[in-house]
Amino acid sequence: MFLRALYPFKKTHPTSMSFSVGDLFVELMTSTGEDKNWYYAMAVATGDAGYIPRNYVIGDKVSEEVFCKQVEKLKEKVRVMKQLSEKERAELLANLEGVKTKMKRKSNQG
Repeated sequence: MFLRALYPFKKTHPTSMSFSVGDLFVELMTSTGEDKNWYYAMAVATGDAGYIPRNYVIGDKVSEEVFCKQVEKLKEKVRVMKQLSEKERAELLANLEGVKTKMKRKSNQG
């Protein structure tokens, strides 16, 4: 599932992301610590990753095929991002593969 921005958001912290209405994201991780009001996500258009507020986005269901194709495109973007360390690149690629696997499992169950 994608997340679609309902409202614009200006970056408020070095680890958060600015975005506009209608921007699409892939959720990489739901916050599980003290603050469960944020998603760690990747912007579909740019491949940028960071935290986005949960109350600014809504789930946007798509087919498994569309989702998996988009995740593969994002993985290609991550592979060529020069600003990432090898550790950051590996973590993002692992997260993307994990969300793709999770989507396939959900599709097979229902």
